Amino acid sequence: MRLKHSTSMKYIKSSRFTIAMTLLLILLFGSAQALPAERDIIFSRLQDFRELEMQAWVDAIQRAPLQDKRQEQFDSRFTTIDIQIFIHDDSIRATAETQFQSLVNGLTEVRLDFDETLTVDSVFGNAAGFWLVEETLTVTLDQTYNAGESFLIAVTYHGQPQIIGGLKGFRFEEHGFDVPVVATLCTPYLSHYWWPCVDGPADKHDSVHLTITIPDTVYYGYPLYAASNGKLVNTTHHGNGWVSYEWHENYPIVPYYVSISISNYRIFSHTYYGTDTMEVPYYVFPEDYNTAQQTFAETVDMITFFASLFGEYPFITEKYSMAEIGFYGAIENQTKTIMGDVDPGWYMVVCHELSHMWFADMISPESWHHCWINEGFATYCEALWWGHLYGMQEYHDYLYELRYLGDGTIYLEDISDPWHIFLEIVYDKGAWVLHMLRHVVGDSVFFDILHTYATDPRFMYKNASTEDFQSVCEQVSGMDLSAFFDQWIYDERYPRYEYSWISTQRVNGRYQVRVTIKQVQKEFGWRPLFEMPVDLVFELPSGDTTIVVWNDDTLQYYQLDLGEEPIALHFDPDNWILRIAAETGTEEFAGDGITDGCFLQCTPNPFSKLIDISFEVDSRQKSVASIQIYDISGRLVKQYNQATIQPSNVITWHGDDSSGRQLPAGIYFVELKTPDNTVTQKIIQLK
Repeated sequence: MRLKHSTSMKYIKSSRFTIAMTLLLILLFGSAQALPAERDIIFSRLQDFRELEMQAWVDAIQRAPLQDKRQEQFDSRFTTIDIQIFIHDDSIRATAETQFQSLVNGLTEVRLDFDETLTVDSVFGNAAGFWLVEETLTVTLDQTYNAGESFLIAVTYHGQPQIIGGLKGFRFEEHGFDVPVVATLCTPYLSHYWWPCVDGPADKHDSVHLTITIPDTVYYGYPLYAASNGKLVNTTHHGNGWVSYEWHENYPIVPYYVSISISNYRIFSHTYYGTDTMEVPYYVFPEDYNTAQQTFAETVDMITFFASLFGEYPFITEKYSMAEIGFYGAIENQTKTIMGDVDPGWYMVVCHELSHMWFADMISPESWHHCWINEGFATYCEALWWGHLYGMQEYHDYLYELRYLGDGTIYLEDISDPWHIFLEIVYDKGAWVLHMLRHVVGDSVFFDILHTYATDPRFMYKNASTEDFQSVCEQVSGMDLSAFFDQWIYDERYPRYEYSWISTQRVNGRYQVRVTIKQVQKEFGWRPLFEMPVDLVFELPSGDTTIVVWNDDTLQYYQLDLGEEPIALHFDPDNWILRIAAETGTEEFAGDGITDGCFLQCTPNPFSKLIDISFEVDSRQKSVASIQIYDISGRLVKQYNQATIQPSNVITWHGDDSSGRQLPAGIYFVELKTPDNTVTQKIIQLK
């Protein structure tokens, strides 16, 4: 029959497995709470925040520095910034001193990013000379430096920093009745608009020390306060109208997360109890104090939740904090997120920015080509937190609201032209990639992947790429995920499915169901095939049964066995796939004649220790039926002959070959063969 040429499943889940998964998810997400009354406001504020951030990216990335080989030549180690801020005329005066290490022999000059709007007063240390042209500060060194040798460059400068696109940079604003607000907003390439550095994500400084000197002034009962990264190590009142706040960030940090926030803050705090005790301070405007307490009430709970999934909060010896600035959106500056507002509607922005401490601050992208491993991860963390509070259905509903059905690739091919960057795709489809990966590998493996990635010493406090994340996924799951990443990260669009089904009662009273799945997106000029597991939920008189099939062809047939006549078929009802699907009816099967000739089903699939091979053949052919197992190269590794399979309709395979040797993880094919029929099923053995 036609089925013998096309049947291919990855795994099948019974209704008992669905119940077990539900129990697991209840344990993972906790019991559901009532949805907040301000749900719509929360979602609206979150969307406003994303749109503002996307626009800021477009404005900022036009000024992105040219990608070059600087990171192969030298490394920034430790930076000290001593900055005085003149609020009355929106200007700064500063000295930035960085210790570098040469990575090559024969290094005679370095090039740093720095905005010529600011005036360079002097360059000293191991500098022999300098020139500043087109946002590049070129410094000739006092001697030739070889690999491993260190040198120091210090730059003294002053001026009024420029604002990019009216949004980002070193901004001077006000709140309330003429109360000053000063804040740095520097993602993705704007730190060099106020201090000289190698801008962007590639050059992490081992540590940074900031001394911020501001007017020693009180506004409405609260003094101006300068908040920054890391720990406050000293406060000095000079007695001449100035006060200095010294902050030390002891963890590696990318330049654009070096941050200053200044206003007449009223400060309150919570305490997080993890592997260490950590203060969680909030710097808010006095008039917003009560509101902020409500909005930030669950911050420590969020830290606890994410730490349970991804490992301890990455900056546990310092702090996590949030500083209100009264404008813009929010930026996940290391240990100190800036918040444009503290309205309760910003509740999920709190969640989004906090999760960035793991996925952006601790693990930064190798380049902005891989922006999705920042924003896609943080957006997915929103859904995880929402599901943790309100249950699995709300998790699915949250992600459904984020469906991205546009074009473009998640991997940003061109990061120099903002009009060719599909920014929404990075947030929303990036989150969907993780959502879909979860279903491909299974819950337990998926969360093991996230934890392994977030605690991998190769990436902690360093940089990572999409390829790095994929390698972790494959290492933990034991699966080849190249097709998954190729279709969802490096290619465009999504599958468009058409499906149909028909059931026939067999002589034993059970029902044989044949399902046809087509992928028709090629008609639109898109990628013709997406290889994904598909949930088929059959509505039965006694309740629903979920069967998951592996779909890896543009036209595929599945022959399934059910104990009751199905009433309806629901295709991927929980939306585990970013897709469009339509049922087309059963007309194409009219007169096709599904027979009892051959039936094969392998569960669980994928498997790690053993797999049950269930089968049925016509009673007249059972004496001549056989089952063979082949590896991906087509080599026969195991065979069951007629004598083996006659006593039972189920064989348990332990992943070994004919000699009893354990076979490696990988893809295998089970073939049920009779003189009239051959049915083949793909299975996956995990490590």
